[in-house]
Amino acid sequence: TLRLPGSPDLGGRRPLQPKPRILAVDDTRTTLRIIREALGDAFDLALASSGEEALDLIVRFDPDIVLLDIVMPGINGYETCRRIRRLPDLGNVKVIMVSSQSGIEDRLQAYEAGANDYLLKPFEQRELLAKVRVYLRLKSVEEVDRFKADVITLLGHEMRTPLTTMLGPAKMLLDDADLPAVERQQLARLIYLGAKRLHELVEKAQLL
Repeated sequence: TLRLPGSPDLGGRRPLQPKPRILAVDDTRTTLRIIREALGDAFDLALASSGEEALDLIVRFDPDIVLLDIVMPGINGYETCRRIRRLPDLGNVKVIMVSSQSGIEDRLQAYEAGANDYLLKPFEQRELLAKVRVYLRLKSVEEVDRFKADVITLLGHEMRTPLTTMLGPAKMLLDDADLPAVERQQLARLIYLGAKRLHELVEKAQLL
């Protein structure tokens, strides 16, 4: 696996606020150097010179974006992309094919393999940087939406208990108007506690 100065140490812990991680896969050192110059120091960059090296590195590196060449020794970019998509913990990684092949069939094959986008060589460094930033924002939005969905599901489960706590006593109060005052007070307290718990859950949900 190729790595330029400033690349991350895969054996260490990720910082509390890590830089976005990008894996560039290309068998041409010149292209890898151009990518490094385009991305600068704003990203953690790991480099691989083949599909096999990329697949060996990707699980440990856990990139946000993969810049993937098509024509490489060993397995090509299409097959590498397909295998990335089959990895269980990397379903949301963004894959941008970076290739000199400009035919429509090449692009279609890239998308069919699971690529999110396609960038032609030679490329403008500003174009590469713009695409990377777009997909980082997209990934961030998707992660926030997924988090909110998980929280809503969790809140739904959490709300069942206080609702049950309220419904039972409320029904008892409605069904039996002759309950002693002490029992009515106990049931009213249960309803109050359930309502208070629901209020707390709603307040938490509004902070998301």
